[in-house]
Amino acid sequence: MIVAPIYAAREKEDKSISSEILVETIKNSKAVFMPSFEEIKQYLKKRANENNVIITMGAGDVYKIAEALVQKR
Repeated sequence: MIVAPIYAAREKEDKSISSEILVETIKNSKAVFMPSFEEIKQYLKKRANENNVIITMGAGDVYKIAEALVQKR
């Protein structure tokens, strides 16, 4: 699991939670925090293949990761 930064949208920013805290809290997993969509995209391009299923989930423009991955290289 790759966890991207959490951004406040219309709500006030909640400083009691962050992506880094989530990754640290998820026990016995291989969750990692990556600070940018570009870094996530490059990480997945190096490791994923045509037999993998990649799910992007979140608010805002997280869909751009999936769009970038399906573009011809």
